[in-house]
Amino acid sequence: MPHIEADGLLAGPIYRAVGAAPARNLALDVALVQSLLNRAAKKTVAKSLAPLAVNGKCDKATTEHIKAFQAEFLSIKPDGRIDINGKTWRKLVAVSNVRGCLKTNTLI
Repeated sequence: MPHIEADGLLAGPIYRAVGAAPARNLALDVALVQSLLNRAAKKTVAKSLAPLAVNGKCDKATTEHIKAFQAEFLSIKPDGRIDINGKTWRKLVAVSNVRGCLKTNTLI
């Protein structure tokens, strides 16, 4: 489960893919990704995008932020999805500089 860091940022692993279909988009996973994307946007070209509402809903804005992040940091065609322990997830955690996000992803 995500937890709240001292600076108010969510941290922890995701348990299901987030973003474009066929992602499951569990609300806590989406909220964590939204929080990390907002933090990462301060360090990227994506800073021109409006900050995401951290509401756990994977809407068009969330998917567009994921695609913008992928376009800037990865040598893949942006697909708007973040897979568990995938390239986008690992890079997002690294750019966001948040501890505790790459723990084992196991549903309890």
